Amino acid sequence: MTSQQSDDDAWKLEIVRCPISGERLMRADCDLLERLHLLALAGGLTTRVGETVPPPLEGGMLNQCQRWFYLERSHTLLLTADEAIDLQQLPAA
Repeated sequence: MTSQQSDDDAWKLEIVRCPISGERLMRADCDLLERLHLLALAGGLTTRVGETVPPPLEGGMLNQCQRWFYLERSHTLLLTADEAIDLQQLPAA
């Protein structure tokens, strides 16, 4: 990661908020991304409004209470309430 990229991330993390809870967002870790990717491959990952999320998962962010996950596609964060993934509704790991 370049210095410019980390500066961009820092700025985003200061400004961007979860549209559902209003909390700050943080980058999802690799373990969560892998779990979500496997669910997407199996067709078992859906958004808050029931739309199936297709693989691959490139990255994403979640709110501070770690309930809502927002996908990143083509370096764009999909930050709408309807596209949020409710992590409390996932099958047990």
